[in-house]
Amino acid sequence: MVERNVIVRTEGGLHAIVATRIAAIAEDCGAKVLLALTGDPLYQVDASKLMAVLSLGVAAGESLTVTCDGAGADRTLNAIVAVLSDD
Repeated sequence: MVERNVIVRTEGGLHAIVATRIAAIAEDCGAKVLLALTGDPLYQVDASKLMAVLSLGVAAGESLTVTCDGAGADRTLNAIVAVLSDD
């Protein structure tokens, strides 16, 4: 299992286009991917579910904890961090 905290740098935060890209990466990777607001690990969502990702309501500048477990976890984590860091 790998985990990283990442500051959301996309303009507009975690909006529909960004969430769609994350959900596609999570669905295609074969690993279990969870997202949570940093500091609130009790509310984790399955990153492969678009509506769940959007339900986090993350604004630009907020921090997310990304957790990946399974085959390709490192690669998947890096891909998701790249999407969230793309400003």
